[in-house]
Parts: sequence; C-alpha cells; structure tokens
Amino acid sequence: MKLRQHNIKRAAQVKAALETNSATEVNFCGTNYTTFSAAIEPSFVLRAEYELLLAQMENKRQAIADADEKTVEATKRMTNGILCHADYGPNSPLWVSSGFVAHNQRNSGLTRPGNVTPATPSIPPQSNAA
Repeated sequence: MKLRQHNIKRAAQVKAALETNSATEVNFCGTNYTTFSAAIEPSFVLRAEYELLLAQMENKRQAIADADEKTVEATKRMTNGILCHADYGPNSPLWVSSGFVAHNQRNSGLTRPGNVTPATPSIPPQSNAA
C-alpha cells in the first residue's frame, strides 16, 4: 500500500490534537489514545532512526572524500619519488608494475594534422531530359 507523507503527518497531528484537547482518556469506537499511540509509534521511531542513518551516511561520505584527497596526494608524492629515484625512475619495473608505461616504451604514433577541411561530396548535376 502506497502511503503518502501527508498521512504520516496527519497521524502526528491527530496525536497532538488528542493531547491538547485532553482527549487521551476517551474511547473512540474501540480505540483510545494509548492504543493509537502504540500503533503509530514504530513508524516514527523508524523514521527517526532512518534520518539518523542518513546523517551518519552523509558524514561517512564526507570522511571518504577527505580520505580520498589524502590518498591522491600520497600517491602523487610516491610516484614522483619513484620517478626521481636514481635506482628506479621512469623506466624501471617498479614504475611499470605501479600501472604506468615506461618512458622508453612510449610511442603513440599520434599525429595532429594542421588545418584539414572536410571534403564536400560532389553531387552530379541532374539532367532535365524528360
């Protein structure tokens, strides 16, 4: 059953109305304030827990982002250190096993031609001999 947010707000409003109008001891067609409160309580408790989890999740997401920034900086420092080290450097097996291409193995063959205009297709003239 699809519930709408206004139904949940209505339950809180009814509970507040029972409290403010001193109707907590009245029996309304077999239900009273105590049974009504007990029936709606799990919904509000679970919603509060859900909101808390959302806030915790957002905090974790921010903590991950902060940790990732530190990871990127540490990786940059380490890779720059490998590049500058006399015994290792950009052509070493350590550099390659770290996921990079050795500088002496780079050969892309990429060329960037200058101003090349696209060829326009020629359309043969139509004859009007009909």
